[in-house]
Amino acid sequence: MTFRGYLALNGVEIANSSRVAAHLGVDTPTSDIGMFDDVADCSLTPIAPGRLLTAVAPSQAPIGAGRLLYTPADGTRLYGPGLGVVGDCWTAENMCFGCRVDIGYDDTWPGLSALVDDGIYRPELAPWYTTRAPESAEFGGIWVMDIKGLGPTPVDRSMTQMAGAGAAAGPHRDPSRTITVDALLIACTSAGLDYGLQWLACRLRDTVDRDDSVLRYLASHPGHSAADPASLVREVHGVILTREPQITDSSAGGGRRNQQATVYRVSWEMGVTHPYAYLPQVKVPVVWDEVVTEPIQWVHAPDCGQPADCAGMPVLFSDTCEVETIDVVTSPPPNCGGCLPVCMVETHRFEVPVFAAPYRCRETAVSMVITNTGLREVTLQGYFRLSKTNELCQQELFPIQVAGLPVGSELHLDAISGRYWAFYGGVKHRPWGIVGTPSGAPWQPPIINRADAWELIVTAPVDAQFEIEMTLADREA
Repeated sequence: MTFRGYLALNGVEIANSSRVAAHLGVDTPTSDIGMFDDVADCSLTPIAPGRLLTAVAPSQAPIGAGRLLYTPADGTRLYGPGLGVVGDCWTAENMCFGCRVDIGYDDTWPGLSALVDDGIYRPELAPWYTTRAPESAEFGGIWVMDIKGLGPTPVDRSMTQMAGAGAAAGPHRDPSRTITVDALLIACTSAGLDYGLQWLACRLRDTVDRDDSVLRYLASHPGHSAADPASLVREVHGVILTREPQITDSSAGGGRRNQQATVYRVSWEMGVTHPYAYLPQVKVPVVWDEVVTEPIQWVHAPDCGQPADCAGMPVLFSDTCEVETIDVVTSPPPNCGGCLPVCMVETHRFEVPVFAAPYRCRETAVSMVITNTGLREVTLQGYFRLSKTNELCQQELFPIQVAGLPVGSELHLDAISGRYWAFYGGVKHRPWGIVGTPSGAPWQPPIINRADAWELIVTAPVDAQFEIEMTLADREA
């Protein structure tokens, strides 16, 4: 069952039961600031007069071993996303509820803040908080009660009944997902509750004009399990909002007079264009196991079939690469989708570490980033093949042709979305005429079975300088 304590959309948390519990005062206080004395001033001290850099406050700590970034100082309040101001120290009050709240059944997970690098949970550090909207401090958060649609991959396959016994199975397809979320919005004022509802709707509407949104969640509750919590993280891609948050119930908590609802029960619906749920992506730097330099002795057309006996193809050109003069052209120009205009090439071989992680299911998406590290444009060809196969009869799977990748650019081949893009000069571009295949067919994202051994083969000119980083993402069944 999906863990209903955490949801993040496009990197922004939209539901966190541990944060809500902390805001309600369930967590034990870790500081006595404000309990016995008046509110103190926690303003930071500049390292020198007129400087914007400040000394590290006693309440700060590195976010990790060896890291130079520190946790927010005591008294930090968000002015906006990623920008905070530091003034009066935090107090021991849990928002505006007036007393600590007892939750009858607490299914939060205490290790969530460490897993997602949240640090301390304070209302002043919540993703919706801003000093410019006082009512944002009166919203406690979103606690998911139920979530449906994040189970096994949906399957659709028709059957046609035959005239005789049995039936004929139709083609298989994996249709889109539909995710339904039922959640509580908790606040201590009606204004804070409406602010929280609008904040949630705004975050969800980030998907209305795009189809590449990513929803991150945990496949199950990590508590009382020997499983590594990081291995339970899942992602679905292509998330879109199909039904806005609708209020299904409301109530006024706290027992105060002269107020309206401070708790909403809402539900909303999201569609997922890519039906697969992916495990955390594993980055694999490509270090070539073998590089062989060889002259070009012959070429053949992209549509030339392999002989049935796996014999070598006829030699058409010598290894001197002398240009042959043709006086009369009797055939159309060749398709340059597979051209490598050089006399010598290097063949690189990399054994994909398919057995480095536990085997989950039969499909793994292989994404790559190709970086031009040289002083000339890079042109190369590559493909995947099963290891230990007859090289004469090998099957070149998921071929790729990169033609004229500019100097200093990065080409991203994303197998999850099936799309590619390039970063050049710090700007994201859509490559035109750069990505293809030797046969001229469109590029097909590599989806391999990690139960088999695989190799990546890349052929490029001897003077080509490039680096490749590979990312493996297992699909859940």
